[in-house]
Amino acid sequence: AAGGAMRLSLAAKDGSAVSVLDIKGTNALDMGLNTGLTGDPVSTFPTFTADSILTITVNGASHTMDLFDSAASPAAPIITSMEEMADLINTRFQGQDIRAEVIADGTDKRLVLWSPKGYLFEVSGAAAADIGFPPGNDQSGQNIGFMPSVTGTTDLRGLTTFTAGDALTIAVNDAMSTTETITIGGWTPQQAVDLINSNTNLQNAGILASINSKGQLVIQSKSETTFTVTGAGNAAADIGIPAAGIDSSAPPAAGQLGPFNQTVTQRTGNNVKNVDFFGVIDQLISTVEGGNVDGISDIMLTKLDHWMNTLLKTRAQVGALTNRYNTTESRYIANNTAYEELHSQTVGVDLAETITQYEMASSIYEASLASIARIMQATLLDFLR
Repeated sequence: AAGGAMRLSLAAKDGSAVSVLDIKGTNALDMGLNTGLTGDPVSTFPTFTADSILTITVNGASHTMDLFDSAASPAAPIITSMEEMADLINTRFQGQDIRAEVIADGTDKRLVLWSPKGYLFEVSGAAAADIGFPPGNDQSGQNIGFMPSVTGTTDLRGLTTFTAGDALTIAVNDAMSTTETITIGGWTPQQAVDLINSNTNLQNAGILASINSKGQLVIQSKSETTFTVTGAGNAAADIGIPAAGIDSSAPPAAGQLGPFNQTVTQRTGNNVKNVDFFGVIDQLISTVEGGNVDGISDIMLTKLDHWMNTLLKTRAQVGALTNRYNTTESRYIANNTAYEELHSQTVGVDLAETITQYEMASSIYEASLASIARIMQATLLDFLR
């Protein structure tokens, strides 16, 4: 909750992008969770002409698709249905940066686009309106719930501590006109983030600080209240926030979080070590070689215990799945044997022998019928004689 208003937040445990879009209705759009584009309903698919071009811009690159083949004889549209349109887009992007799907809306059809990687994207071109995307159709046009934010331009991953005298002043445009100056000189980037997030007044104003996947300092307003951040000391160089300040209400060049429509963790060789077992082993080797006894006892042993528990749980799960697989395999083998036997009994019959047996049975049956007929011919007079 922020300022008496309730907010819903969705996130993947591993930091991957989360795609949320409306299939029917506008619930995701109304709650500010929409991360895709849902086209307007199209009742009759258009007939494309020589100027029918569709452009999708994603992650700084524009992909243009010509929907009409002028070189064909006769010249004709390449795409003739909404399903073919989705197939063309999926083929162009190989299901990576952009995905497309067709959904039914009564008798009409809608084209839905989203980015599995969480990228911001835009649809344009002469054919965009024909398939349900009028001019200016990007995700911000569908009210994605971005929080007002300020992002420093400096990569802090190589910085040990901030220069003495560095400070940030955060002025929030709320009812209390909250203004706080945070002195970060001498602190590490993560400690500076903790200082901002632990400030009670900034907490009440809904201000949240973090470091994004590019190593930049990001300050956001969970309450959607705009604010201004100004730097003091050497903050302009250390953080990338000048003394003149940055207004959170200023529209960013590529969305609130760079090329992404949400906070996304990009896996690198560095952060894989924190989630990969072999990375932990590498850290242990480095700690032992460095003679860091405290690091081994206080940190590495805890990590190893965690991974041992994880391995034991995984081993138990694999064992259970293996037993289930073996049981299923045995059942399939038994069924196959029974089916082969039944098939052999049904198909592998000696036809000549079967016909002979049939003829013999038929002769016996006919003889039986003749005998019964003679017996039935006797009357009462026959017995009186």
